[in-house]
Amino acid sequence: MKKTLFAAIIIFGISFPLAGDDISQPSLRGSSSPAITAEAKQTKIAEASSRFIQRFQSALKGELMAGMKAGGPVGALDICKIKAPKIAAAHTHSGWSIKRVSDRNRNPQNIPDSVEADILNRFVEGKATPAAFGHWVKPDSLYHYYAPIVTGKLCLNCHGDAASLASGVPEKLKELYPDDRAVGYKEGDIRGLFVVTVRWPEGEELMRQLLADSTLAE
Repeated sequence: MKKTLFAAIIIFGISFPLAGDDISQPSLRGSSSPAITAEAKQTKIAEASSRFIQRFQSALKGELMAGMKAGGPVGALDICKIKAPKIAAAHTHSGWSIKRVSDRNRNPQNIPDSVEADILNRFVEGKATPAAFGHWVKPDSLYHYYAPIVTGKLCLNCHGDAASLASGVPEKLKELYPDDRAVGYKEGDIRGLFVVTVRWPEGEELMRQLLADSTLAE
């Protein structure tokens, strides 16, 4: 008889129901490290995913600050348009990838799917108290990790109230993103998600590298 798969979302090892998702608890099938328990692997891959986001953020922030220095907030918008997708592409390797999504997207390619929209809504409504969500989309094969994008003070130059955006920003937004919806935020608001995808066991080696990188905070 075919086993019924159940939907679950794992929050640092705790399972909660997630509508519309079809997964089961991870086994160790296919792992190159059979001694590790499912719970231990869940913890390790979640921590590595958090560190992977830190790497991406650091690379993106460096480019944005360079753009700000060269051309102010308008220069940073050019960087976001041209270099942000390239940075994400550069982080797609060794079974790992990352993207950003938002229900009030700026880039039309950053629209969340139904699962991502549900998770984002949980964060926005304050129902998700942990720092991130992680779950196996396919048992011991495909893992997704979600962390909120929080609006910082500098972000308000391009994402704040429409009437108080930095000089030149409204005009540049109309040029680069005519259908932009990513304004009206306040400092501390959640304006999207980082979504990390890990394919297993291809992603195991990079996971180990991320966990061993002392420059990344736990």
